[in-house]
Amino acid sequence: MAPAPNPERPVRRRVRLADAPPRACAGYSEIEGGLQRKDDVLPGEFGPDGLPRYTCELRVQREAATGAPVFLGPFAFGPPAGRFLYVSWSAVRPNDPSGRRAMFRRAKVPLGGITWAQVEDATAQQGGVLQATVPGVTRDGGPVCATVPPQGGWRVVAS
Repeated sequence: MAPAPNPERPVRRRVRLADAPPRACAGYSEIEGGLQRKDDVLPGEFGPDGLPRYTCELRVQREAATGAPVFLGPFAFGPPAGRFLYVSWSAVRPNDPSGRRAMFRRAKVPLGGITWAQVEDATAQQGGVLQATVPGVTRDGGPVCATVPPQGGWRVVAS
């Protein structure tokens, strides 16, 4: 008997910052964040609370052996069991008279801990989104970087 098909389905993700990062840091200016998509960065928007948030769509497939979600698409980085999103920061480089922007920091937001039930809930709701809230600022006062686990995990919210 052939195994049952394991179709992919789209699911929306949003990373919300708990606090707004500075517009200047370590000599960089005009700092802007976004979700990294391969080599590009998709800019974010400000939510109703005035805080930055970054939304994308990933494809998801249920892993046959464990039932865990496996996220696919150009926003998903890392191995299947350890996928994550990148919030990347670009800015005008210090002492660059051309005003060119460059990526200077990025934060890794793990997708681990999301259950298949959450995926089903998010895809069943009209406008459902899996949302994580992460800090926006590090101890040095600049935009968040390194691995930043979601505060309180991933939750299903209405867009």
